[in-house]
Amino acid sequence: MDSCIIQNKYKIVERLGSGAFGSIYKGVNQRNKKEVAIKIESFDASIKLLKHETTVLNYLYSEGVRSTPTIFWYGTYGENLCAVMTLYEKSLFDVVNGTSYQNKIYQIMLQCVCGIENIHRKFVIHRDVKPHNIMFKEGFLYFIDLGLSTFYLNDKRVHILDQGSHDPIGTPKWMSYYIHEGHRASRRDDLISLGYVFLFLLRGGNLPWDNIMPDGTNEEKHRVRAEKKQLSVLIKDLNNEVLIQYFRICYGLEFEEEPNYYALKDILKTI
Repeated sequence: MDSCIIQNKYKIVERLGSGAFGSIYKGVNQRNKKEVAIKIESFDASIKLLKHETTVLNYLYSEGVRSTPTIFWYGTYGENLCAVMTLYEKSLFDVVNGTSYQNKIYQIMLQCVCGIENIHRKFVIHRDVKPHNIMFKEGFLYFIDLGLSTFYLNDKRVHILDQGSHDPIGTPKWMSYYIHEGHRASRRDDLISLGYVFLFLLRGGNLPWDNIMPDGTNEEKHRVRAEKKQLSVLIKDLNNEVLIQYFRICYGLEFEEEPNYYALKDILKTI
């Protein structure tokens, strides 16, 4: 796949990563020499997310949201679906191994809350918030990988209902306590997952539920994560009052309730 040219315009330079949902490459626009990200998903992929992600990103861009990637081109390439979009410098996960971020954690989280708020204002929830999906570019933060995203309002502009038990969607390590408990995702869950990112940064790159039951079943791990993510357990040994306040606000939200983004941003500005 390396060195291939898409649409006689976008040249693939190198593979950046791959997984169950396809592969992503670094590319370059041969006309203006600007670097781009190229996502490729096989027609035979068991899970298809790229078309949905492209639709959501184009919608958000049309609505003025700039905290998510811009789609430059989308279409078929050989036996694949392909999307060309903004390339970012590095992820929040990448910077944790360094030390320069330590004195910027509160500023980073403030930008993250603002970015998620911008997405939520357009009736979209991310559903896979984690450090790997928060990217840096020229000092600003962006949310990527919206393949699991969805709208929290229906066609009649009414909030979706939290009825019955729902299979968990997202990355188990980062998903909200309420998702573990079988609830449908809403705005509060994006913010709670963002709180786990906050905790991850403060702890220097780990979470209390890391490395649990290495030989356990997925069901057993799911149960233990849920227990450790209960609010009373989560804040028991925390010595950071800002993070405690953050979690109390987010965990206290009802399923359909609009988060108080101002309050969250206000406590992050106190440092």
